[in-house]
Amino acid sequence: MVTVNIPGQIDIFEMFKMMDESKNKEKMNEMSLEDVQKVFRELITYSKNLNNPISIRRSSLSENIKKFLPRFKKEGWVKVHSQNPDILFIEPSLLDYRSIDEQLQEYEEGFRKLLQKEDFCWYKDGLSYRNFFHFNFKTEEERDVFYKRKREVTIQIALELGLKHWKEVPTSRGQKSGGYSKWSKKYLLPVIAEKVLTIKDINELENFFNESTFYFGREDEDTTGCTIPIPPYPCFKKIMLTEFSLACLAQANQEKEVYEILDYAGYSMGGIDLGDSSNKKYVYPKGMSFDMYLESLTANDLKLMADDKERLKRLHGRDIIGSKFIKIIHLLNMKGKKEVLNEYRGMIENESAC
Repeated sequence: MVTVNIPGQIDIFEMFKMMDESKNKEKMNEMSLEDVQKVFRELITYSKNLNNPISIRRSSLSENIKKFLPRFKKEGWVKVHSQNPDILFIEPSLLDYRSIDEQLQEYEEGFRKLLQKEDFCWYKDGLSYRNFFHFNFKTEEERDVFYKRKREVTIQIALELGLKHWKEVPTSRGQKSGGYSKWSKKYLLPVIAEKVLTIKDINELENFFNESTFYFGREDEDTTGCTIPIPPYPCFKKIMLTEFSLACLAQANQEKEVYEILDYAGYSMGGIDLGDSSNKKYVYPKGMSFDMYLESLTANDLKLMADDKERLKRLHGRDIIGSKFIKIIHLLNMKGKKEVLNEYRGMIENESAC
């Protein structure tokens, strides 16, 4: 049989659907609060099993829970996204959060199950699991406690894998960072390796790298592939290590092993108070210091810095490294290096006058 809809006429199936919805709505309103709460508990349990995401899609819910959504909304237990009715938000204070112990147990069990893979690789499997395993928490304090204890579990597993996994599964190392110049490999890495080989406790090792900023030399030390002069600013970096890299360093017994592990470490540019060359948290190659860097600067070096400062200002529309350059000028002036300052001494006077 063919059904023909006349313009303006309601489809008969749509009409019955509306009638059913109206009856369901009346039925929901007539139900006791206790009965409605029982169904709401189903929604809370569903959310808990999903680790309490920020939002839940209506389309993913059971038909029974969907029927009660209007009542949940009326009670103020659920909100609907203003632009997408398929997205629901449960009132956070009503959520049932897992305990920290439950979360940690699930994390460790899942990680150890992953270790059973015949081709397990820290970089491809372990790191991904560690990065993407997370929960929503009732308080920030619980979040902090969980991640601290999660890291302890990760470190223990990393120590079990250790240098043996590093050597037997080359892909576990990840990608080389390329953060070391020829100069830093020659002068800085031996100093780091000497220190690392004296530390066997992974927590002490982690503190050493967290607290240290390393001097990688002047930025013009390695000009390979460059066709223009590089401004010789001092280069300071923080070395960033995963739990696995730290575990491997803690188990290393040779300089060569330390060099190989650090070659895969990440790094970030580290700031420095340019006047604080005595701060022990800054690690320099043997016999070197920030004062020696200042002594190495020539009038031509300052010109390169000044020209680069103006180039970046034109490019970005604001002064990117002006304060860094001014600090160096200040320090050179304090050291009495008038022969290299020339016209840049005026920059100090102008800054003081502002």
